[in-house]
Amino acid sequence: MKCEKCGYVNEAGAKFCAKCGSPLSSQPPKKKKTWKLWLIAILVIILACAAAIWLIFLRPQEKSYASILEEAQRYVTELNYEEAETLYLEAIDIEPKKAEAYVSLANMYIENEEPEKAVSIMMEAEENVAEEEQPAIEDQKTEMEDNGMVVAWVTDAYSDYKVITSTIPETKVCYHIPHINLSRGKADAINQEIYDELYALLDEQVYQQLEEMPDAEPSLNRMLYAWGRAQDVISINVLTSPYYHYPEYRIYNVSMSTGQALSDEELLSIMGMTDETFRETVKQVLTDHMNDWKSELPSESEYITEEMITNVVNQTIADENVAEARPYLNANGELCFVVRVYSIAGAGSYWTLFNCVSGDIEPDIVCQVNHESTNNNDTSLNLTEGYWENRIQSRNVIRFNSNWTVDVYQVNDLLGEVTEDNLSYVRTDT
Repeated sequence: MKCEKCGYVNEAGAKFCAKCGSPLSSQPPKKKKTWKLWLIAILVIILACAAAIWLIFLRPQEKSYASILEEAQRYVTELNYEEAETLYLEAIDIEPKKAEAYVSLANMYIENEEPEKAVSIMMEAEENVAEEEQPAIEDQKTEMEDNGMVVAWVTDAYSDYKVITSTIPETKVCYHIPHINLSRGKADAINQEIYDELYALLDEQVYQQLEEMPDAEPSLNRMLYAWGRAQDVISINVLTSPYYHYPEYRIYNVSMSTGQALSDEELLSIMGMTDETFRETVKQVLTDHMNDWKSELPSESEYITEEMITNVVNQTIADENVAEARPYLNANGELCFVVRVYSIAGAGSYWTLFNCVSGDIEPDIVCQVNHESTNNNDTSLNLTEGYWENRIQSRNVIRFNSNWTVDVYQVNDLLGEVTEDNLSYVRTDT
């Protein structure tokens, strides 16, 4: 043990220095416990950092959300809707789970006569707003619906209910073109594509014929649609039928996140199915369907031969027919498909809707609007034959609601006056 006074190294256990006689310490000096001080220092640093983060990022964000809403409202008061829209969307990006910015923006859209945008932003709110603030969103949706707006992912871009008086008994038919309500213009391109494609079909098969042969039945006697949603997909199935018994369909599958059309393979991938598995499923469903059909045929018939039955079955389950099957989602978000089913009689084949999971035939697409109860003045509807055609093609009339409440937007003085004599309902504030 080393003497602290003279430095002489003594034997272990010695109590006095052999050189200078000074007493030796029996234990080495204890080290100070500095680790507690270090721990306290680290905790202080962590708390300081947390406080700094809150002060720098979180608290100013709360202030900016409120101040942005206040500034946006000022622009609304000044009728500067473009700047107000930018600020409201900025506030939504900052606090997507808060309801106030969505509701204020929806009201601004309504004030600025942009009902489609109001519906779109409310659908975005329904997706994003926190559960505790959802009542504010539900109240806003209810108010909008009470004022004639349909608040849903898909609503009518155009609807028409026609009374055709001809040599045969009076016929009443309706046409509906869908509009996808995705916010921030994501679906503008696909909506325009759908509108142009389907309205051209109306123009070609209905209005043109009515001008040439006003007493004849239109060759296109209905256009209806159904839609479904699952995960990131909105799927629309449009019935475009030249005759009631020979349906034809147009399928639009759209990504909600991008607003872009999805290929069949992309839709199947989202739904967890490969194209190969889908085709195998289609073939099995068709095989089962045709077997059921055969079992219901009369055991003996002078008109139906075994060869005819075999040909129809083989055509239906053939690979080239299976390859034409188009996938879509029904109203319950279930994967379905449309495909040809061949027949012995009639048109020879019919496009038929099947459920991929159950294998059952899907219900017919029917109009959900009670036109009879919403419009008692049938003669006014004949106005659409020429009058509305020009308005719609020039985009001066941009909104028809599916309950036959019509919002009329006159963008210049050249349109002439639209009165309640011409329509069942006209907004007086537009």
